[in-house]
Amino acid sequence: MTINVDFTELQNIIVNEARSAFREVMQNHEGEKFCGFALYSDESAMTICPSVNSRSHLHNQLAEMPDEALYLKFATAEWSYEYEGTSQFRQSNSIISAADRFDSESDFYNFRLCVYACCVKALKQLAIEGLFGTPKEREQIALLFSVSDFEDPEMELEWVAQLNCASITAEFKSYING
Repeated sequence: MTINVDFTELQNIIVNEARSAFREVMQNHEGEKFCGFALYSDESAMTICPSVNSRSHLHNQLAEMPDEALYLKFATAEWSYEYEGTSQFRQSNSIISAADRFDSESDFYNFRLCVYACCVKALKQLAIEGLFGTPKEREQIALLFSVSDFEDPEMELEWVAQLNCASITAEFKSYING
């Protein structure tokens, strides 16, 4: 099967949806300081969802579980505003869920990698636009793309390195190496 998704268009849609979702969270929780922004998907690449973490939430979690610092920093499912703003992703989720039949494992694998790449590129574009703060502020903010139940630490590290400063990338490397 030829995959009939225009990935450039999909990336542009994800950029706009993510911008709207993250702004929605920031407006709904005005006055909070944020320490993480993420997009995440599933192993089938059939959904895209946002997650945002606040400094206060991370601080409270660390007080309860000090030995889990890296896990709490990078596990987007533990973040304070996980899934909030998901309704903004109707169009992209509709596009990717419509492409659910593949003739081969390799067609599916390539489709999945393209969806993931669109998410990473979208986050990178939003970072360049300054949505997540100035370059100096970004040194304290993790920007992530993650996949539920994903087992490719090298790829995850590559995504983190594309989106973050060296110190956050090093922390993430420590996290995945456990």
